[in-house]
Amino acid sequence: MLQFQLIYFTVGIFIKLLKDRSAVSQALVNFRKLHNNTVE
Repeated sequence: MLQFQLIYFTVGIFIKLLKDRSAVSQALVNFRKLHNNTVE
């Protein structure tokens, strides 16, 4: 279930990036936050 949510989240970000290139930096920041929260 968690894997499915992660895939859905990643696909959602990817689609957003295709629509708005300026969201790339924001997506990277959000990904780092998510990754840090997962590790810690």
